[in-house]
Amino acid sequence: MTIMRKVLLATTALIAVGTVQAASADVTISGSYGWHYNTWDLSGTDYSSGTASDNSVSEEIDVSIGFSSTTDSGLTLAMNYGLVEGAAGTESVGATISGDFGTIGLPDAGFGEYGDKFATAVDVTADPASPWTTSTAGASNLYDTPGDEMVASTNSGLNYLSPDMNGFQFSLGYRNAGGASHADVTAGGFQYAMSAGDASITLKYAMSSTSASAAGYGNGIDASSLGLVIGYGDATITMASNSAESDNTQNGITAAGGANGTAFDYQSSGIGVSYVVSDSMKVAAYTASMDNDKDADYDVSENGVSFTYTIADGLSASVTHTDMDVKTNTNNGTTTSGNYTVVAVNLSF
Repeated sequence: MTIMRKVLLATTALIAVGTVQAASADVTISGSYGWHYNTWDLSGTDYSSGTASDNSVSEEIDVSIGFSSTTDSGLTLAMNYGLVEGAAGTESVGATISGDFGTIGLPDAGFGEYGDKFATAVDVTADPASPWTTSTAGASNLYDTPGDEMVASTNSGLNYLSPDMNGFQFSLGYRNAGGASHADVTAGGFQYAMSAGDASITLKYAMSSTSASAAGYGNGIDASSLGLVIGYGDATITMASNSAESDNTQNGITAAGGANGTAFDYQSSGIGVSYVVSDSMKVAAYTASMDNDKDADYDVSENGVSFTYTIADGLSASVTHTDMDVKTNTNNGTTTSGNYTVVAVNLSF
């Protein structure tokens, strides 16, 4: 009986090993945790909670499970599953097929979004500018073309990223509405990277066109982003000019911040600089401004700086400070001024 039991166990183990090999894939699990202490002080109209001066504590948690394998023909197949912060469920699920032809992405929002891959943001500081930046009319366009931010995460799409062809690379993407409350998005862009002596220079362009959704939900928006990134030694300079325009003929909420029934044409520009002081210290700063060609009273300017210290592998601490001035016709042309500071501890696994 003892010998038969050993043979049975050995046979079961061999079958199990064979099953694993038949469905073999590289599996990677990664995660991050961020603890933020936020404090702000505003004068004028507060665009967030109505509290001029206050503080809060927030967390940011991300968990990602990735699978990848290579076929006999040389194709690389990959899938990513992202977990929602603080709740059961998924944040993103997507897959890619890669080869000499480039990469095809079949993603949900948050994974493999190549359509507007080459949009350029200048807020190079360690943490987001402030909780009242994105809620202020159009302020989010200081940094990036709307693109994916205009689309609900439940809408799947199809994207393509070309291979790197001597420094030139382009992308195309389309996302289907999937419902009356959402909009179709077409996006694309390119970048060209080159070297000039000891410097690296990258020119980037991205565009997105968001269709109008059903009446009462949202409006069509055309956006673009033109960026230039220069690297020299331990320093990186990022410059960008971004825009977002809509005739806003429908009633409903517009993610770019335009009031219902009010057309907008946001034009922003900015520059960000980051510098690696040492293996453990990094400094970053940016300045940006934006106006609305269809609202003479609209004017936004923002400056930020951050210091990041790496304590150990996977553990860092940072301090980010932001100053902002906002003027719109919604508050009779008066200016809201404020400053916002984030102290963060970040863990990555």
